[in-house]
Amino acid sequence: MRMRLFLLMVVVATGVLAAEPRVAKPLPEFALTAVDGASLTSSNLAGKTLMIWFFASRDKPCLRQLPALQELQNEYQTNGLVVIGVALDQNGVEPIKTFIKTNQVSFPIAMAEYDFITDAGGLEAVPTTLVVEPRGNIISRYVGVTARAVLEADLKAIFNLGRD
Repeated sequence: MRMRLFLLMVVVATGVLAAEPRVAKPLPEFALTAVDGASLTSSNLAGKTLMIWFFASRDKPCLRQLPALQELQNEYQTNGLVVIGVALDQNGVEPIKTFIKTNQVSFPIAMAEYDFITDAGGLEAVPTTLVVEPRGNIISRYVGVTARAVLEADLKAIFNLGRD
């Protein structure tokens, strides 16, 4: 019994059971400003596939998730993917700018805003990654570190890749 409980805790902690069912929910309109000053709004990103990553810059699981997101952004940006980081850090913009430079982050990062977090469905833990299809519907929500292959499967489904 203890072993089953332990295994269940490990599975949940690693994010294996953390995906919500595939029920599309609209992402409400939003307006964020990236730390580099770029405007990230639902209107200027309309028609794009979004992968919104809520994270904390010093959180080890979040740091483990970062390389997969970078790779996916680089590989699928020509298909219309935009990865957006939403930093939950409380120490202001400068530490995030350092994080971006140190980790050579290739996608925009904005500081978290309470309204955006609640409008996006709230957070249970970090990292949390939302996959939003081009019509603006959240098709997946992953809590915890999520395997690149899982995120990529969502993208392939959206972009109709790998289907004959």
